[in-house]
Amino acid sequence: VISEGIKQALISRGISKKKILIARDAVDVEQFQIKESKDECRNKLNLPLEQKIVLYAGHLYEWKGANILAQAAPLLEENIHIYLVGGTKEDIEKYRNRYRYRDNNLHIVGWQPHDQMPYWLKAADVVVVNTCTVRQRAEDKAISQIGRLRKWKLARPERRDAIV
Repeated sequence: VISEGIKQALISRGISKKKILIARDAVDVEQFQIKESKDECRNKLNLPLEQKIVLYAGHLYEWKGANILAQAAPLLEENIHIYLVGGTKEDIEKYRNRYRYRDNNLHIVGWQPHDQMPYWLKAADVVVVNTCTVRQRAEDKAISQIGRLRKWKLARPERRDAIV
């Protein structure tokens, strides 16, 4: 399992703790330390330089909260664009059908190769990090997310990160 919380949930259901191994999710943060500037990243990804970009990268499952960003798109100023990067083919199709009328500033990009993600993150003005799955000790999870973002933030101090 990936967390102590999941381990405890399994133990509470009768599974022996001896049979449970915690193997935490990990990110090689160094992989995200790229030399390209924000504008260079946008050019590489064919993104407009003049837009304010809000980026969500991850699965498009309802419980992840990307749908909330999609619903907010029409409420934003014209130059603020939301890019949803990730999702299965089925979820991408569902989002494109459901939010079709918001295509002016909502871009459902879909899955991107892992080696492209540093460019997406650096191209963004705001990165939205989901914590919707947190049910207990939410403040600890949020602090953990902030810790993971620290190196990215040092590389782009002007970028804003939102943890929801």
